[in-house]
This record gives sequence, C-alpha cells and structure tokens, in this order.
Amino acid sequence: SMDSNYFTVMKSLFPNGLGDENIFSKMYDESAGIKKSLRRYSLEVPSNIDIGLLSVGNDGHIASLFSGDQALQESQNRFSLAQSPSHQHQRITITSNYLKDIKKIYVLAIGEEKKQILNRVIESPLDHLTLPAALLTDCEWIVA
Repeated sequence: SMDSNYFTVMKSLFPNGLGDENIFSKMYDESAGIKKSLRRYSLEVPSNIDIGLLSVGNDGHIASLFSGDQALQESQNRFSLAQSPSHQHQRITITSNYLKDIKKIYVLAIGEEKKQILNRVIESPLDHLTLPAALLTDCEWIVA
C-alpha cells in the first residue's frame, strides 16, 4: 500500500530496490491470512535485532502501534495484531517491549506533519499510550 511504512522507507531510502542479494520477509501473506502470517513472522524474525528502521505516522503511530490500541499493552509476545483507527483491516505489529530491545533505532520523519510529531515527542513527556512515537526516546530521527 502507498500508505504503508514499508512503501515510505522503500521510496525514500531504496528507490532502486534492495537488490538481489538482500532478503525481505513480508509480514502479511494474503493467502495465509492474518493469524497464520503473525505466527510465521514471529518465527522468522530473530529474537534480537541490532538495527531497526521505522517511520512515524502523521498521527504519531510507530510500527503500527496506534494510540489506544491494545497492542501497546502486549507484554507476552514480540508481535501482535493491531487495529488502525483509520483503516478497517488488522495489521501485524512489533510490540512495545520488543521495540525497546532493539539495540539501535532510526526513525524517518519525512514531511512537515511528521516533524511536528517529533517536536511533540521532544517537548512533552507524553504517555506512549496516546502518542506511541514517545516510545522512541533513545533513537536517531532522520528528518527531511
């Protein structure tokens, strides 16, 4: 989807694609469905991640963690199902506990609206339940 974080990252950082030597594991497999895709993806992703590359949404969501969603409170699993308030379908997301375990995170904030989200994260000690991007206090923001 052109609205996805994946599309934003690929368009911004990899306009010519990843190349044949790289592997990208797709989170959602349409033929398997959302719950089977969640189980498969949970098994494919390593338990420790050295570098994470994310983008922030205009509403302050990060990694499909949306304000008020139950996935923000998930503590048992590394991945969970999340629901966007503006889309009808569920998404697979990384949980906030697993997000905190990533050694180094880079966050893309492309566009004026996303720069405003960064300012809100910096200026206010907001609760991550209402502004999920506030989970990312110890990371590098790439602003354009």
